[in-house]
Amino acid sequence: LHDILLISGVPASGKSYFCEWLEHAASFLHFDVEKDGRLEQFGLKPLWDRCFTGGTASPLVKALHAVPSPVVLNWGFRPELLNVVAMLKNEGVKIWWFDADRAAARRAFVKRGDVPLEYFDMQMLKIVLAWPTIKSLFEPNIVTTLGHDGQRPSPEEVFRQVQGDSCKGD
Repeated sequence: LHDILLISGVPASGKSYFCEWLEHAASFLHFDVEKDGRLEQFGLKPLWDRCFTGGTASPLVKALHAVPSPVVLNWGFRPELLNVVAMLKNEGVKIWWFDADRAAARRAFVKRGDVPLEYFDMQMLKIVLAWPTIKSLFEPNIVTTLGHDGQRPSPEEVFRQVQGDSCKGD
């Protein structure tokens, strides 16, 4: 079976950039579950929705394994949906948290300019409050992708970490 990765994390931590890089450089099929409509194109939206309403991720994961290439799900979930992340992990999805210096992430979010800043502040508050649970669910698959100085590791460096730790957290 090929890999199914879930990339989550702090807003503006580089999730979309990394997932797009994976698609172009490593032949992953990238689903940005909040934005691109690709779940609908592949007929997977009902199975995604069942993760929230039916209490199971098994049909979705089974369908994603039927896709002929490795898959990466890009999802900056609301922490109140951690149960869905746990279901995905329990079905064998390799989950990764992209962490970032909070001030640097806020600056990057403002620079991006595509979503109101209030969204960042609300999401960060929820992440801070849920951090012990997030940390315990994702460990050891937590990678810092944005430092206090605004520096980011290359996608190749991040991918090496993901590949090197691909057996962890199963």
